[in-house]
Amino acid sequence: MSQLVIEKDKNLKALNTFRLPSVARQYVEPTTIDQVQAVFDLIQKQNLNYLVLGGGSNVLFKSSVFDGLIVHPALMGIDVEEFTEGFRVSASAGENWHNFVQFCLSQGIVGLENLSLIPGSVGACPVQNIGAYGVEVAEFIESVTCFDPQSNSVVQLTGEECRFGYRDSVFKRNKAHLVILKVNFVFNKDRPFSLDYSDLEHRVERELTQNEGKDKARIISDVICQIRSEKLPDPAELGNAGSFFKNPIVTSDKFHSIKEKCPELVAFPYGDDYKLAAGWMIDFLGFKGASVGGASVHEKQALVLVNKTGDASSGDLFALVSLIQAKVSSVFGVELEIEPKVI
Repeated sequence: MSQLVIEKDKNLKALNTFRLPSVARQYVEPTTIDQVQAVFDLIQKQNLNYLVLGGGSNVLFKSSVFDGLIVHPALMGIDVEEFTEGFRVSASAGENWHNFVQFCLSQGIVGLENLSLIPGSVGACPVQNIGAYGVEVAEFIESVTCFDPQSNSVVQLTGEECRFGYRDSVFKRNKAHLVILKVNFVFNKDRPFSLDYSDLEHRVERELTQNEGKDKARIISDVICQIRSEKLPDPAELGNAGSFFKNPIVTSDKFHSIKEKCPELVAFPYGDDYKLAAGWMIDFLGFKGASVGGASVHEKQALVLVNKTGDASSGDLFALVSLIQAKVSSVFGVELEIEPKVI
């Protein structure tokens, strides 16, 4: 096993997509399962405070110093097994998510095309149960391979054991201590495409007409990338953490009560409940383009907060967040929950 390299006072600004300034007292990038185990041996021996950091697309550093060890798993590799009805694909946690989606498409494996251009790593996808345009990654996860620091062993959770929900999983609750090493997917060859969003369906049909013979899954991915690029800022150019607030889920009675007061309200059925469009509410209240210091609400998509100046502080960001949450609560009577993890 190659020797672990532990860096001191690591600048984390480039390791979180919102680009908030923060420094980790110690930082390490294990590249193998043995190295992951060695890292946690060290953590246990020295009783270190630690944080496992993936692609940094769903993390906000509220403090300027993380007084502990940042563990940034860099395990790489993708394995594909074809069977009669579909494919089994195992992807290591350090793989870039969008690159993984494109890899699957290049192998004729469809299903993830609606999740194109979502920032972050493969290892982070089960934690948040990432989703977009009517598709959630939970639909394809057969199991997740993890390292359990408590038992010092590699364990595997089935998709059912992951207890996936809307932007939720067991990895955000009682299994938060597990370190994801690999995500194991199953894709069925006969799965229909998901084109329930009218804007998506119309654009895909137009592209199919103009590009006869081109692979439909590839066209869907390309269109998704175009739509996301039009609506959402590239974190490499404008610091952000993607969708900042969860869409609140309310009872049918609560929905109709709000709808009666605000007929323009945008919402979608969610089982017996309703999912309210958080971005629409923020826009309706006039926050689009609003700023506190270097932090702003994106001018094109109110659900996205951005580091407009490049040097926004956590104080700027969370002051803006508080203003939005207070106004939404006052007007609509619902509480907006932050989607990224606050450290």
